[in-house]
Amino acid sequence: MISKRLSKTQRPTTKLEIDLLNTGYQRIVGIDEVGRGAWAGPVVVGAFAYYPFSKTIPEVKDSKLLSPAKREIINEELRKEEYSLAVADNTMIDTLGVGQAICALISELIDKFDDHNTFFLVDGRFKADFHLSCKKLVKGDLQHYSIASASILAKVFRDNLMQKLDRFFPNFDFASNVGYPTPRHIKALQQFGPSKIHRFSYKPIKQLQHDKHQG
Repeated sequence: MISKRLSKTQRPTTKLEIDLLNTGYQRIVGIDEVGRGAWAGPVVVGAFAYYPFSKTIPEVKDSKLLSPAKREIINEELRKEEYSLAVADNTMIDTLGVGQAICALISELIDKFDDHNTFFLVDGRFKADFHLSCKKLVKGDLQHYSIASASILAKVFRDNLMQKLDRFFPNFDFASNVGYPTPRHIKALQQFGPSKIHRFSYKPIKQLQHDKHQG
């Protein structure tokens, strides 16, 4: 288990990517998701391609361990490389469940990059076997450069989207909490009820709806 103290200072390396390239692969694609625990807005999955000639940005690490300002700076550099993003809105999440929605996005990105020269590194614990040339890694964003890069690209995209959505749903402080259940967000839900971008399949939102109908 990675300690909390270590996780704050640990920087991902390209060791696994280079080892895989040395076996004959020509491209390593790291994949990570953001937004699973939010109560509103989409979940976003990022994919970042690492090549033998790829430039390595020393500041890259798990997006959650970077300040918003630092993420934006690194994101601009990462966007110069090959990457892709896939998005599931709250309706898709409510229909499939967040886990299945994330799996669908991962599969979509793998299909986009798929060829016999590519190996995929997927962050997380999934039952699905996405691809023969694929490795699933718990806490991969802490350890592997391509996954950490994917996490930054997905995080910045999603945060910026939620800040834009805040203009349309100003009661919920989405510009600050980006859909996660902060005290202010929860208070707004109790006062105004959920917006159309909330995840109605999530238990707290279901309960609010139930209480509203009972009242």
